[in-house]
Amino acid sequence: MSPAMSRAGVAIIAIVALTTIVVVAIFYRDSGFEMTLGDGDRTVSLNFKDKTVDVADVLDRMLAVDEANASNKELVEALLANRGYYHITDVRLVNALTELTSDEESRPLSSALRNLLYDLKGPFAEPNPFAGVQNTLLVDAIMELDPRKTARDDETGKNATQPINPLMSELWRRSIEIQGIFRPHEIRATVRLARGIPPGTAVACTDSLLDGKQITITSAGMQKRVMVDAREFCGRAAPNAEMLLAGEREELYLAPDDFVEIAGVVPVAVSGTARRDPVDVSVVVAPKHFVSRPPGAMLP
Repeated sequence: MSPAMSRAGVAIIAIVALTTIVVVAIFYRDSGFEMTLGDGDRTVSLNFKDKTVDVADVLDRMLAVDEANASNKELVEALLANRGYYHITDVRLVNALTELTSDEESRPLSSALRNLLYDLKGPFAEPNPFAGVQNTLLVDAIMELDPRKTARDDETGKNATQPINPLMSELWRRSIEIQGIFRPHEIRATVRLARGIPPGTAVACTDSLLDGKQITITSAGMQKRVMVDAREFCGRAAPNAEMLLAGEREELYLAPDDFVEIAGVVPVAVSGTARRDPVDVSVVVAPKHFVSRPPGAMLP
């Protein structure tokens, strides 16, 4: 619905709400009359000199936006809102829409609003409309597009599936092309030397997001690919995905030989020991299950 059509719709609604009052007043009065809306101190009074009344003029006078009539306009809009009528720019309309259900009466409007979102039109047409999302409900809804969740039985009793959703198929295509949000994201980490760790393994805090995943550690031009085992009881909770992408460091522990390799140093001949200071590195995480496998190995 265009803004012009929206404003026209609002005007029609307001006219319908006021016409009955005005017509009754005209019918029972032989001369001019005064119409008052509101209660107590919050009232709007309109004086009419004769029986001829232009309803559009009544509407314009009641909804005038000039500073002198601002309170009148506010009162009239509140009266209309109390009966379920809202201006298209009234934030109370949003609150009313949150109570909209999917029953037979409101289904056409619900469907039209969803189509605005799907087509990124109207209030959803701003650049990067999802940048302000503060929860994962949108992701949860997209996950419901998984074809395995839309399976159903056809009339023959055999398993059938719903048509594949274009959004789901495009997300899948971009994921296998590693495009956009699916591209590898480099995160920051600090590695420390620790004994008792098998070579090729990086130990992380018990609640680490990296648990069970293959990572590539890069430092000073050196690279090392290891598997993460989150079994270290740390003094703080491991950073979550949001923290990692924001630049917070993951804490990792490597076996002596692996640590020496990634730190880019060799054992000191005199002391027979290697550098033990923590090393800041960058890490790229391989998706779960997408690790080096022997030929013929199957995904879980």
